[in-house]
Amino acid sequence: MLAVANVDLKEYIDSGRIEIAEKDALEFLKNMPEDSMDSVASALTIHNFKADYREEVLKEIFRVLKPGGSFINSDKIMPDDPEIYERERKWQMEQFNNADVPEEIREGWIKHYEIDSRPDIIMREKEVVKMMEEIGFKDIKVSDRHHLEAMLIAGK
Repeated sequence: MLAVANVDLKEYIDSGRIEIAEKDALEFLKNMPEDSMDSVASALTIHNFKADYREEVLKEIFRVLKPGGSFINSDKIMPDDPEIYERERKWQMEQFNNADVPEEIREGWIKHYEIDSRPDIIMREKEVVKMMEEIGFKDIKVSDRHHLEAMLIAGK
């Protein structure tokens, strides 16, 4: 993902408008000045964090955003309805099982999805929205759902 982003966003990186960082998220954010970023974007990352770490990262994202700034997160945001969640999880497992990939890759994908469902990791829509509201985010919208993935946009 970093390699693709560096190519696709080269013009913006070269002009200093975008910075792509491959660092510990919390460490990176804590080293940024308050109210210093127009936006923060994340893709398929935050759902991997344990809930307490995720909350700390979201607090730091809010802190570093300028007033009126936005947070954009395209991620695994699990549906709150258990039946929908289970249906979509099963669908995803079928996709893994039907994919023409080496077994070790398939096993890695399945293991990752199992970890994503652990109680200390799972990122459910209502829970993450509530957490973000408590932090101070405004106008939180979850949209463009595709199975277990969705887009979350929020402002400061």
